[in-house]
Amino acid sequence: MPEFVDFGERKPRVPSRWAGPTNVVFTLLVLALSAIYLLEPDWAYALTLWPAWMGFGLIFIINLFRRGKGRLNAPMTLAVVSAALAVGLSDTPMQFLRWGEPRGDICVVSLNCAAGSAEAMREVAAFKPDIVLLQERPSVEDIEALAQSLYGREAVITYGPDAAIIARGKLVAMGEKTGMVSSNRAWAVVGTKFGRIGICSLRLSPPILRFNLLDGDSWRDCDVHKKRLSLELGELVEHLPADWRDSDMPIILGGDMNTPPDRVIQRELTEKLNLRDTFWSAGRAWGGTAVNEYPFIRIDQIWSRALVPVSTVAKTTQHSDHRIVVTHFDFVK
Repeated sequence: MPEFVDFGERKPRVPSRWAGPTNVVFTLLVLALSAIYLLEPDWAYALTLWPAWMGFGLIFIINLFRRGKGRLNAPMTLAVVSAALAVGLSDTPMQFLRWGEPRGDICVVSLNCAAGSAEAMREVAAFKPDIVLLQERPSVEDIEALAQSLYGREAVITYGPDAAIIARGKLVAMGEKTGMVSSNRAWAVVGTKFGRIGICSLRLSPPILRFNLLDGDSWRDCDVHKKRLSLELGELVEHLPADWRDSDMPIILGGDMNTPPDRVIQRELTEKLNLRDTFWSAGRAWGGTAVNEYPFIRIDQIWSRALVPVSTVAKTTQHSDHRIVVTHFDFVK
């Protein structure tokens, strides 16, 4: 008979007193964050103006350290779910799966020139653009000099006190007689070899960043600011000519939105102009643009209609606090 050795009675493992309640708290937090980032309510703008991966990433790290020895346990499950939501609710989960930067029929660049830096503006020339959207523009003389160096006699220029457009083609129409609708935007219709294109460069009101989310005033300030951004885009759409809304004319609208993509704020663009964010369908690699050295937020964007974006990338700059957005389009044949 085999001899059995008794090593003594094994004591049952007693779970931590706080394991159950803590798991419930994290589960509710994950569900609440998911609902907030999916619905993007105005009152939560103090949170949603930050990328979803920041909140879910923190939950992932905490639960990774809380995980037990077994493969299946609540903290590990929460960590995996948080990681999946960080990717799934990000700006666009496909951005890292697209390779290369193919060129299209039209190259458009957008840049905030950091309080009028001509050196920053001249960085756009390296991308050989057909259309340039500028915000916090330099002087008219500097803009005209760049336009001549890029396009010569084919240069089209229109500008307001803040925004400007440089394009290759023939000017068909522009915002009022001065080339502006208001201090923070400019628009034009340009005749190109592919046909007429409506072009708009804009900069919305600067963002309100609140780091103390325990302060009720932070949430109220951001709520008010989000409504203001919605109103600014609504006023822009109302001031544009009717054919921008009622025709199928191709449109390129871009600039410093001063907000990450938000379907509530940008509803006017999607519903009345039928515009789409080019980064969502053609974004490649990291799309953040602000600030240049630490681009956590993608506030510089290019939107379009009746054009096919084939690539959108954010490129570092030497003289601006924003990155350059470069989008290549194919013209709809």
